[in-house]
Amino acid sequence: MSLVRISMATFVYLTAALFLALAIISCILSPCQAGNCIPGKPCKPTRKVACFVPSQSRRCSRYECPDVCSENGIKGCKAAYCNIKVIPYECCCPYY
Repeated sequence: MSLVRISMATFVYLTAALFLALAIISCILSPCQAGNCIPGKPCKPTRKVACFVPSQSRRCSRYECPDVCSENGIKGCKAAYCNIKVIPYECCCPYY
């Protein structure tokens, strides 16, 4: 009888550990990687960012960067921003 209790307790602990691991993995992965896509709807692709050095440094602003992105082939990028963490400054263009 005690052998059954020990194996039952081990089973309960291993089951709890497995569910905990699955919960952690599902929190870390994005919904598409975890398989939580809505059936019939494709998951959104991940967003990419391309950065370009403008011809003039004064063009690195949130008003000018969309034009810099357009000049470099990324059209319709309204979320462009100036990356001032690098020198020379870059206009970065998020796109899909």
